[in-house]
Amino acid sequence: PRSESGALRVGDMPFVVNLLLGAVLLAGVVWVWWQVYRAGALSTRVVYAVAPLTAVAMFMVCAPLLSPQFIVWLVPFGAIAWANEERVLGTLVGLGVLTTMLLTQVYEQLNDDLAVGHAMLAARNAVLVSLVVVGIVRLRATTRVTALNGH
Repeated sequence: PRSESGALRVGDMPFVVNLLLGAVLLAGVVWVWWQVYRAGALSTRVVYAVAPLTAVAMFMVCAPLLSPQFIVWLVPFGAIAWANEERVLGTLVGLGVLTTMLLTQVYEQLNDDLAVGHAMLAARNAVLVSLVVVGIVRLRATTRVTALNGH
């Protein structure tokens, strides 16, 4: 951990890893919207909640910089997911907000390389990865159902 321009930065990413994460992000986002296209955009739940939530979570997971305020990008899609009976995704967004806010309260422990800071960082990151995984599973399920129905 280090302070850079008044902000806490944790870790350092080699250029090659940055490129690989960018490639993973691009492939992931293209895949998400390809699933929407394959589903025929018949489901507003998929178009307005699952797909954008999954794509934004992918961006956050692959980003070399993840400031706490970025978590707000997920909130509208989490609310739409919740309203469309995607309770797991809505709950994960809530957990993402909670763990991010708790993380901001343990920056000193993170800066001092204490376990509690690293545990909270790992918890927040696990929630973001879970959002991506659940989103992918939901998109695949929607695509399979649509394919079985002949659309």
